[in-house]
Amino acid sequence: MFLVEEGRLILVLMGPLLYLPAVLLLLLDLCVGERMVSIQKGPLYRVIGTHITIWCNVSGYQKLEQNFEWSTYLLSAPQREMQIISTGDSGFSYAVYSKRVKSGEIYIEKIKKDSVLLHIRDLKENDAGVYECHTPNTEGVYLGTYNAKTNLSVIPDTLSVTMKSQIPMQNEGDSLDLICQVSVATAQHTHLSVAWYVIPEGRDRKAQKILSLSKDYVLFPGPSYIERFNSRDIRLVKTGDTEYKFSIIKLQQSDQGKLYCEAVEWIQDPDGTWKDIVQKQTNTASLTIKCLDKKSNMNNTAVKNSTLNGIEKHLSCSVETQNIHGSVWVGSIMMGWWLVLIITGPRLSEMTVKQDLA
Repeated sequence: MFLVEEGRLILVLMGPLLYLPAVLLLLLDLCVGERMVSIQKGPLYRVIGTHITIWCNVSGYQKLEQNFEWSTYLLSAPQREMQIISTGDSGFSYAVYSKRVKSGEIYIEKIKKDSVLLHIRDLKENDAGVYECHTPNTEGVYLGTYNAKTNLSVIPDTLSVTMKSQIPMQNEGDSLDLICQVSVATAQHTHLSVAWYVIPEGRDRKAQKILSLSKDYVLFPGPSYIERFNSRDIRLVKTGDTEYKFSIIKLQQSDQGKLYCEAVEWIQDPDGTWKDIVQKQTNTASLTIKCLDKKSNMNNTAVKNSTLNGIEKHLSCSVETQNIHGSVWVGSIMMGWWLVLIITGPRLSEMTVKQDLA
């Protein structure tokens, strides 16, 4: 029997020692921690066709190895438990889920010995319902909670992302403005983030982030664009309800490649964390930049028989450059020691001069 004296628990042995093992087992059971299973707090709103996860943790257990079993109660049959997947029983799944489990569409990822994630790679509309995480007893006595439930709602995909602008061939040093149109019609309160990426020319080039506008309306440049962002050479602003304008003030050769815009829709879960529920990107558009060459090629055509009096001669002078807009040219035509004509402008072409040396 037990006596309580001044806050202490005193064991008083009465009767044969035959009962000692049972008493000791009872004392050990009093030391067993209280098991607690916790699951991601719902309701969770996730988009149809996306890859989702739901976490489950267990604490207060004795043995090291813990197994997890996932079941669901669908909206069509809220009282009926449908077994999905287990870490300890390969035959746990009901027929409606066994094919998806075998294909890897549904699986359990063990984060730690006491924490797992349930993965559903292609969420379907009829996956909505109550999800239960259960941990089988490993102590021989029941103390605490062994299961926890959360609610999952499947919502439609309403995110739309398109690139409004076309990208013509550009000259180095020119400016570029691109418009990304992003719209969403989700019934729940969500936020959007928008980013521009470039895939540089060459094989096996990975996309590099140029500039992004976060869900909290904060601009973040990519690692290679910090200096240009600080100098305001690259910009991203929301210009309307659905339009986001991306600008490069002065194009460089390194900007050449395939550009695209990406948008992400975010929702705040009941635990306060923000979750990206769907993301989409536009088709890529190729940006080609003509390199500036400050050197010019000038061609002239010599005139034969130029000493004949009163004969009209045609002299051809042309200048080729890749920086037409940024150059001013001054040209002249000489005949012997005589200056015949001076012309200025962005480009020199054929000029006609009448000779009269009489």
